[in-house]
Amino acid sequence: MNKTVKCKRCNRVLKAEGSIKLSYGKNCYRIMQLQKTQITSPNNMNLEELFNRIRKLELDNNFMKHQLKHRTNVSISNVETIERIKQDHHRPERNEVKVQFNVVVKELKVIFHERFDFHEFLKPIDGRTGPENPPVIIDLIEVMH
Repeated sequence: MNKTVKCKRCNRVLKAEGSIKLSYGKNCYRIMQLQKTQITSPNNMNLEELFNRIRKLELDNNFMKHQLKHRTNVSISNVETIERIKQDHHRPERNEVKVQFNVVVKELKVIFHERFDFHEFLKPIDGRTGPENPPVIIDLIEVMH
């Protein structure tokens, strides 16, 4: 009588004699041997200790971040927040010429984008449309000759 033998791990029908003796398929037996040779999981006490240490480290990390963000750095002469020191270190020096230049550029942007009319630029500056009259002095000199 043929009795079907199935693998204990994956429930496939085994056909090879060696696999039937072991009650595992070829790949399943190899996997089971690897699992046996690997180190078994640590004791529950060790896991609890590790989790407690991780929690403490996370709390310490959060506390240190909070201190760095909100605490003040005490020195002999003055008290400043760490964020202020960091900002001053990265802030470029201000130059009065650059500030004035930026103001002029902003004003020109406003003029060109909001109120720009090319007809104003085509008109003469003082509004004269015709040629000027010659100065009076020249007329007097011509009359004298």
